[in-house]
Amino acid sequence: MQTKKLLSLLFAVLLMLSAFVGCGKQNDASTSGESTSAQSQSSENTAEEKAGKLFADLKGSYKELWPTILDEKYENVWLSNCAELVGEDKAKESFEMLVSFINGEVYGEEAVKAYSGKEAGSYFCGFTQNLAKLEICENSVIKGYDKDGKELFSHTYHYVGNVDGRFTMYAFKTDDENAGEFTYFYFAPDTPESTYHIEFRYGSDQAELEKFEEGSYAYWMASGIAENCDETMIQNCIKLFCTENLSGEETE
Repeated sequence: MQTKKLLSLLFAVLLMLSAFVGCGKQNDASTSGESTSAQSQSSENTAEEKAGKLFADLKGSYKELWPTILDEKYENVWLSNCAELVGEDKAKESFEMLVSFINGEVYGEEAVKAYSGKEAGSYFCGFTQNLAKLEICENSVIKGYDKDGKELFSHTYHYVGNVDGRFTMYAFKTDDENAGEFTYFYFAPDTPESTYHIEFRYGSDQAELEKFEEGSYAYWMASGIAENCDETMIQNCIKLFCTENLSGEETE
């Protein structure tokens, strides 16, 4: 669950080996080079395969997560889960602390300015660009709709790489020239099956999207839940968020 990583930052050490020059060593170097190339290709294939599986696992329609699971009717679900982890006396305080991580109202340069000089800032986790419903379809198609059900976009996307470190995300791009702020989609490895929700970013600038607390998309991570989510999914999502952030456990 990527939201846990809003609380802990992890940043690989590359080791370089020197080789002697000689007839025998040149053969070894050649073999080593071929092996390294093969490993690199294998790694790329593995990443692409993982990206393909993730896209397949994400197929479905999504609405915003937090307005759904923070509905007042679920407050007792939050409090009971917090109480199990920190005790009844600290449950309310812990619930409010958890919500503070994701209740930011600004993002981008406005958020950078607002949080400048502060120890930490809150992430805005809603949808942007008038998006109200995200639909991930067959044949690598992603569609978006506004609150009235009007289609905002529909494009075919292909995998273009990973972001590892601050967050782990899989990047997809459309070649449609009119895609605007829906040119790139970055998806975390969260799925409805594994973490009961999804986390993603989208925009027109790949370099900016790979920054998390600076630039045009700073302090923003959209979070969604299945449009047809049932009570079990909602309660499981709440429980997971509490467990990961109050007990130190984390689901990948």
